[in-house]
Amino acid sequence: MFTFALVALALALLAAVFAFGREIRLRRALEKLLHILLSRWRTHAAQSSSQKPDPDPATRNERL
Repeated sequence: MFTFALVALALALLAAVFAFGREIRLRRALEKLLHILLSRWRTHAAQSSSQKPDPDPATRNERL
């Protein structure tokens, strides 16, 4: 009975370590994907804002 409990505990520990490793890999992959998406979004937003004139004259830095 003691051997069975020891084997079950070892398998549970192995499963927990395996799941934790997969979670870390998944988290890193999601962080990388988020970084790529945000950098592309920022680049696109910067390019779009520099190409279009400001439609609100109140926000321009021109003197009347």
